[in-house]
Amino acid sequence: MIETLQVLVVEDSEDDCELLLRALRAGGYDPQWERVDSAQSLSRALKIGHWDIVLADYTMPSFRGTDALAIIRERDPDTPFIFVSGTIGEEVAVQAMRAGAQDYIMKGNLKRLVPAVDRELHEAEVRRDHVRVEAAQRVAEERFRNVLTMAPDAVICIDGGQRIVTFNRGAEQIFGYRWGEVIDQPLDMLLPERYRGAHQAHVAEFGRSTQSARSMAERMEVRGLRKNGQEFPAEASISRLTDEIGTTFTVILRDITERKRTEQELRLLQTTIQAAGQASDMHAALAVALNMICQATECVLAQAWVPCADGGTLECSPAWHCSVPGGEAFRATSVSCAYKEGDGLPGRTWATRAVQWTEDAAREFDPHREKVARQVGLGAAVGVPVLAGENVVAILELFPGEARAKDDRLVHLLRGVASQLGAVIQRKRAEDRLNYLAHYDVVTGLPNRVLLADRLKQAIAEANRHRRPLGVMLLDLDRFKTINDSLGHGVGDLLLQRVAERLVRCVREGDTVARLSGDEFTILVVDLAGANDAIPVARKVLDALAKPFHVSGHELFATGSLGMTLYPADADDADALLRNADIAMYRAKERGGDGFEFFSAEMGGKANERLSMETALRHALDHDEFVLHYQPVVDLESGRILGVEALVRWRHPKRGLVPPLEFIPVAEETGLISRLGDWVLSAACQQYADWGLPAGTGLRLAVNVSPPQFQDLDLPSRIVAIANRTGFDLSLLELEITESCLMQNRDSTIAVLERLSAMQVQFVIDDFGTGYSNVSYLKSLPIARVKIDRSFIRDIPQDANDVALASAIISMAQALGLEVTAEGVETRAQLKMLKDRRCGAGQGFLFSRPVPSEEVARLLTQGDIDLGGNGC
Repeated sequence: MIETLQVLVVEDSEDDCELLLRALRAGGYDPQWERVDSAQSLSRALKIGHWDIVLADYTMPSFRGTDALAIIRERDPDTPFIFVSGTIGEEVAVQAMRAGAQDYIMKGNLKRLVPAVDRELHEAEVRRDHVRVEAAQRVAEERFRNVLTMAPDAVICIDGGQRIVTFNRGAEQIFGYRWGEVIDQPLDMLLPERYRGAHQAHVAEFGRSTQSARSMAERMEVRGLRKNGQEFPAEASISRLTDEIGTTFTVILRDITERKRTEQELRLLQTTIQAAGQASDMHAALAVALNMICQATECVLAQAWVPCADGGTLECSPAWHCSVPGGEAFRATSVSCAYKEGDGLPGRTWATRAVQWTEDAAREFDPHREKVARQVGLGAAVGVPVLAGENVVAILELFPGEARAKDDRLVHLLRGVASQLGAVIQRKRAEDRLNYLAHYDVVTGLPNRVLLADRLKQAIAEANRHRRPLGVMLLDLDRFKTINDSLGHGVGDLLLQRVAERLVRCVREGDTVARLSGDEFTILVVDLAGANDAIPVARKVLDALAKPFHVSGHELFATGSLGMTLYPADADDADALLRNADIAMYRAKERGGDGFEFFSAEMGGKANERLSMETALRHALDHDEFVLHYQPVVDLESGRILGVEALVRWRHPKRGLVPPLEFIPVAEETGLISRLGDWVLSAACQQYADWGLPAGTGLRLAVNVSPPQFQDLDLPSRIVAIANRTGFDLSLLELEITESCLMQNRDSTIAVLERLSAMQVQFVIDDFGTGYSNVSYLKSLPIARVKIDRSFIRDIPQDANDVALASAIISMAQALGLEVTAEGVETRAQLKMLKDRRCGAGQGFLFSRPVPSEEVARLLTQGDIDLGGNGC
């Protein structure tokens, strides 16, 4: 393979030049050449070209070869230079080699030319590689020096005697020393005195290894000592290198002051919030927070301010902490103060809802407390708002020692504590609210059934201890439902509040007035001398109710029926007492109301029948005696089965199937309806899944929900659990609720409606037209359809009034965008009338009687119901 060669020939003879070129070509080179014979021409050639090798005659008439060599070497010391001459002697050749020539060849022996060129070209490449390596090494060393210099960590090298030999810029910044102050000084100067002996022993042990190089895998936490005498936490690693020069230890150290401070602040936040969360109330939580903040910071005094009950001013909370002499005087002055928004440090913090910093409390505080702050020696002051949601619930006022400018890090820490503290207080308020709701009636503020039970239990214990009877009275307002339905729940609730106020004024401080539900109140009268002592109380109650109530511009009368029972004469436990009072109350109501009755044994007969039914119902629930039947809901145009309604039946072991009208009222009265309703929901969803309907069938499942069940805020969660357990698609579930259910406890009703609606559950108003619902209120609710009560369907088309009512309901529902289902459709004439009025769906014996679960699949496989044929 021919190799191109850039050749510069220094020769005055063209013939000799041609001989050289010929020899090179014969040796496998393709010379690209130029001949020069003077210093000028040589310099010009060097400027315009790059030459691989120079071949020069030693002796020329006007230019010497040694001069050419000098010019070449001045320009490029590595370009191969070979003398080719016929006059050079051995002594001269040696001198030429010393001057920088690589070789000399006699013109008469050009056989050596090509080998010499091969050799010198190779050696020149080796020299150039070496130069490149050295240059790269110099660059790498310079880069390492720059990295070492600029590294933020301290890099410190010490010799075998533990004296410092390297100290980078990072070390200067961390320790505060300049390089010249520490070189050749012992490393001990960078360590607190108490750690120096252990460090020397550690390094000595580390240096005993026989390995030439060794590093410690783990990083250690150590303490460093700055030039100003300040200690600081650090993280360090150490390595050792032993070579011919000696042993060198390299320490790489990182200042972890900020990290440790952050960890300390996080621990403060965690411990403060944990302790505050365990506090009994808001003031206790504030006290815990202030105490821990002062322990973890430089704050010498801290207190809290809270809004007064009227919300117009701030007053001192009982929570405070002090570690400065004389702080009690400042505290006493603070307790006597009340701040409005913008007034003083607490007021400014309250108004801005942001941290406020005062550099010197003795000069820039407020006129109320400046003097005493100066006497106590307080310096800087900081106000921090504590927010629970959007509301300022407290102001933390802290004094971090001497006067100074704003400490951003302390402010950041206090803001974090206040934020978490606000969340704790908000949670505590929610817990207090839940506890209140668990024990008190929301409308009247009276104790509810739970708290009454606890007080009744305590009262019985006291009655036994002092051998004094107690009385339990159950009051039911006469005709309250009429007032509530005609004037609305708002007026009804206000009336209940007025009644509660009067009842409380009728009893002594140790007695209890409770609201059980609806318009029922219980009065617990303790420490009676005898049975007759309860009579004046009863009369006082009835007299108080006899006076008119003025509510929202209405003059209302709310007489009551009162039943009374005594402990221990009538019963020896709380449940029996309440049951007896209930029986006596119903007797008073049966006699026309506005009166009272004492319980007697003869009253228990009828109650016992109801109790027997209740017991049997509980047994039925416990022993799976209930079954579900399903009645289809049919599209009145196509005959397609749109859905089925689940109807509960009681399979009594002796009486057979018991219809709902016999046991549902008792279940509602006794509170078993919610438990029964949950069973119906669960069983219906499971049986629906068992039918194995094809995907996309879209068959809706309707389940009736009672008012107590629907007002239970846990109902959505239970429905989700049932759906998850059975695999039921909630978008196919319809919950049937009555108008009266919607009108009770609107807030909780709307909450349940919205939660279930978000799960795609649909709602149907059952027995529509029989209640007193407000149309505009219904329009605002997520109702999908209404069911016309069977009482309006039974006598159509013969009864013109029922036809008009049914038509009006259909028209109104359609105007509200609601679908309509007619209940109790039993004749072709009823069907025709409903279709003519564009009623969408129907349900009744005309289409199918309720059938057991196992027959539903057969019913569905029969296809659409023939609305025009023999089937209907």
